[in-house]
Amino acid sequence: MDMPTKAPGLEDEAFSLNLKALTNLLAQSETRNVAFADCASNPDIKRCYRFIEHLVTKSRKGKLLPNHKAAVEQLDFTFNGRPICDVLAPNSSIRSAEHTAYTIAQRRATDLAAAADKLASEAQKKIDAARERIAQEELSIRQAEARIADAQRRAEEAEATANAAIQLLLDDLKSLRVAQCQAAQSSENIYLTSEELAERIRYDVRSVRTHLAKSMIEGVHYVRGPGGRKKLWVWNQIEKDMLNGVFSARSSSGSTLDDDE
Repeated sequence: MDMPTKAPGLEDEAFSLNLKALTNLLAQSETRNVAFADCASNPDIKRCYRFIEHLVTKSRKGKLLPNHKAAVEQLDFTFNGRPICDVLAPNSSIRSAEHTAYTIAQRRATDLAAAADKLASEAQKKIDAARERIAQEELSIRQAEARIADAQRRAEEAEATANAAIQLLLDDLKSLRVAQCQAAQSSENIYLTSEELAERIRYDVRSVRTHLAKSMIEGVHYVRGPGGRKKLWVWNQIEKDMLNGVFSARSSSGSTLDDDE
């Protein structure tokens, strides 16, 4: 900063305050560079920048105290990208330093633009790759939907085939019931005369009428025909009871059927 000439004590005091501010600024800086381009955004940088300008002016005029110069150079930083020891050299120029800072800033801007272009290119590649993956996933989804539709169609065909088979089975069951009914109807009672019964069981007619008839029950083993005298033997029941041994249990009853034929 443009400082008026002061008494040695006051000048040392002002230098110490500015040096302390510069030390604090450099402690917070990662680059340890005091640049003209940063003055507009930070008042502390602007203050330190003007302080260094004042030191450069004094150095060019040969008025910079050696102890002040040594104290600043001990901080080991750069001013607009140049080492402070070069900036404080007697033949140093502030305009040259500012031009160097502008050149450095321009170079940094170019580097940043190139880096931005590189990042944009990489981002575009990632976007293109993502679009390609999305297209592939959409294709896979369409193929899956087609497979699902085909599976549904085959399921419907299988269901129709199963329904047809069930209907055929029901028809077969119905036919079987009809056949069973017909078979039951065809197995109606067979009525025999005494002669026909004797012929079937290898008995003579008299034995049928006198002995075998003892175990017979009217309405079960025989019925009476029209007129109430002629007896017709129910072969189905007689055959069943013969196989089950029913007649032997009734042989002791002593009843005898009259010969009314």
